Amino acid sequence: MKRRKKKAMMDAGGLPSGWILCLAGLCGLLILAHFITSFFPHLRVWGINHLAYFPLHIRIIPVVLTLFVFVPKVNQAIREAARKHMSFVGELTSKHQRYLWYAVLSLIAVVVFWIFRSRTYLLGDGFNYVSNLDRGKDIWIWSELLESLLYVQLHNFLNLFWLTDGHLTHQIGSIVAGAIFVFLVFLISDYLARDLFEKILVWVILATAGGVQLFFGYTEHYSFVSLAVLGYLLSSLRWLEKGGKIVILVFLFLLSTALHFSSFFLLPSLVYLFFQAGPKRITAKKLFFLGGGALLAVVLMAIYVYTSKPLLVRIFVLPFEGKFSSGYTSFSSTHLLDILNELLLLSPIGIILILATVLTALSEVHLKDPRILFLLLVVGFGFLFNFTFDPLLGAARDWDMFAITSWGYTILGICFFLKVGPRAKALEYASLILICTSVFSLLPWILLNASEPKSVQRFRNVLELDPQKSKSGRFFLMHYFEEKGMMEEMKKEDLRQMEIYPARYMALQARDYYDRGMPDMALDILSKAVKLDSLSSDIHYHFGKTYFLLGRLDSAEIEYKKALRLKPENIVAYIDLAQIYIRQQLWDKALDQYHMVMKLGIEDPLVYDNVGNIYLSQNRPDQAIKYFRKAIKLKGDLVSARYRLAITLSNTGRADEAIEELEKTIEFNPSLADAYLNLGYLYRDRGQGMKAKASWKRFLELSNDSSKSEEIKNELEGLGSP
Repeated sequence: MKRRKKKAMMDAGGLPSGWILCLAGLCGLLILAHFITSFFPHLRVWGINHLAYFPLHIRIIPVVLTLFVFVPKVNQAIREAARKHMSFVGELTSKHQRYLWYAVLSLIAVVVFWIFRSRTYLLGDGFNYVSNLDRGKDIWIWSELLESLLYVQLHNFLNLFWLTDGHLTHQIGSIVAGAIFVFLVFLISDYLARDLFEKILVWVILATAGGVQLFFGYTEHYSFVSLAVLGYLLSSLRWLEKGGKIVILVFLFLLSTALHFSSFFLLPSLVYLFFQAGPKRITAKKLFFLGGGALLAVVLMAIYVYTSKPLLVRIFVLPFEGKFSSGYTSFSSTHLLDILNELLLLSPIGIILILATVLTALSEVHLKDPRILFLLLVVGFGFLFNFTFDPLLGAARDWDMFAITSWGYTILGICFFLKVGPRAKALEYASLILICTSVFSLLPWILLNASEPKSVQRFRNVLELDPQKSKSGRFFLMHYFEEKGMMEEMKKEDLRQMEIYPARYMALQARDYYDRGMPDMALDILSKAVKLDSLSSDIHYHFGKTYFLLGRLDSAEIEYKKALRLKPENIVAYIDLAQIYIRQQLWDKALDQYHMVMKLGIEDPLVYDNVGNIYLSQNRPDQAIKYFRKAIKLKGDLVSARYRLAITLSNTGRADEAIEELEKTIEFNPSLADAYLNLGYLYRDRGQGMKAKASWKRFLELSNDSSKSEEIKNELEGLGSP
């Protein structure tokens, strides 16, 4: 009897049915987790609590219907009904025109993406992108240069035909990327699957991963980089099997990093591909040493950066201790829980497939397969990126930044399933459960974002998770309500901010006082504010500003430095600290502050102008010219930079260029007397007397400098002027 039971527990290929039971069990737990967490919208379960924003009966119905699929007879009935239509699908995909059908279905998907598009732009940095486009400001972000350029060009193109706002531009771009995504998923399904049944399974799992939200009119800069990453993964897998030109893989890697620098985590996998291209292909043992060596290099680099350049750690890398980020560190429970939320949001089925295989059937997977090794590198370094990168806005808002890493472990999970699955007797039973669980996980997430009231409510709950990381989010929310004319909601949000950040509002009051010429009142209110929040960079910054206005430069320097220790990306603190050093003629220290601003990726024409002035003070004209030109490139009508550039060019013997710059300076500011004065000198030295006379006469009309006017009158007499 025991032998019969044991035999019943084995499938036709000898694989223990524990693999199937594990898959079903994990899927069941995920469904129940969605339902249970729906009663706790304020807790840190943002990756799976999307049902919380729907009525109770709507929560219960999909849970019950999905769990019914676990019943063997129900499962079988659904599969038998589906088989009646599979022959038609098979005919479409087997014909020579299948790519045409893929294109048609991709275009149909555009309608779905549009109907269920995201109605707000509050998550991520969407508010900034929309605002910049609406103000006609080009978005040039070094970390996502090509993707930001794409949206700028798309916005300009759309406005040739009709007036388009920044939100609609991003929606259209996202949905266009979605159509390409659907076509690409068809290609991936064709490559990975061996028959129609597997194609449907692969397609559904990929098309219902949480990252697909990026294509539902989502306002951010991750849609096109997702396509590049998927294209890189597909092309690499095909190359490892069939060979070809590795230059294509290099191009796709460079394209993905140009679209968004976060895809740099693919670099180790590209190195692996180069090893595979050589005469001595890499083995699992070599891969271990390669991965270990790369990891060691990353750790050593992290230690170096952490000890020598803490600014970069604060901005890009989560700290191991709470030095810069209070409570939210690498191994803090909140950070680890956020990572789990990301995994469950972005690709729960991919994680379930990997877990079930590792726990019950890892021996059935050929880990030495180059394609598996390649995917393990992608997944491993993708996870390292997720673990180390600091979600400055809060992980629930920065989910999109980590979405591109999810495609790796989704495809790895599918590969595990396709390796193990054919030997499992209950393969079709498990496959239907996986499909239904994946759809069940995605739908509330999509429908939630497609509803403006629901998405706003969720956004509010997300902001409550990390109050210190949510200041910008609350600012965005207030402006969102203002744009929508929802003034009561805006007032409520303002009151909520005063309640959460009383010290911040006191700091703003202090700013108002010193702007109105009452620095003593500002000091008084800041002294009260710092008692409420001594770790506020803004409060210490306003202290520094107040002391600066009072002429107490030593105290101002101390407060600015405190502000920067608490928030090393506080741009204005660097700039104002540089002003202190300029007053004290500490030129090198002032330059250090401005260079910190530039290292943060800020391109400010006034900063470049000031740097040029400092180099002039140090008698370094070549450097001064370089920075004056940078300032002018960003702001052509910056008269101070043009005038100083002209004078510097003149002093270095470049008269022609100096004349050109002075003439342009006068175009922008026709009343700048000194420009006419120096232009007259240059014309005189070139023997252009008439032009010199005209310039000096204009100088005399504008100048209040009596001594210089007498000198010029003498010059005019020397030229024979009446």
